Amino acid sequence: MADELSPAMQQYLEIIYDLSQKAPDPGVADIALAMKVSKAGVSQALDMLKSLGLIAHPRYGKVFLTKKGKSTAKNIRLKHDTLRYFFSTILGVDPAIAEVDACKIEHVISSETFDKLLLFLSKKA
Repeated sequence: MADELSPAMQQYLEIIYDLSQKAPDPGVADIALAMKVSKAGVSQALDMLKSLGLIAHPRYGKVFLTKKGKSTAKNIRLKHDTLRYFFSTILGVDPAIAEVDACKIEHVISSETFDKLLLFLSKKA
């Protein structure tokens, strides 16, 4: 499912997941602050994610990840964390740069390439 979402929608889903790990059920203002975008922009993105069955968002209410949304967000987070680990630990890239690069690449890496990376890392462990 993550491969079918635009990078921007993946980023929204990841932010919602991350926020919900710190405090349950973030609101539009929380998401806007975390992404440094307007509340109107967040509302448009939430409408898209809702139409895809990834979130539940009652009008003026908090945002809830659906089972499908949570699974998709966890997959995006796994990509991010794995890429950051690979860049910083295996390749020796500065952690700050590894973080930025992982954030960019997690949204465009193919499933095939990511699966091969996981296989490579499992052999290194």
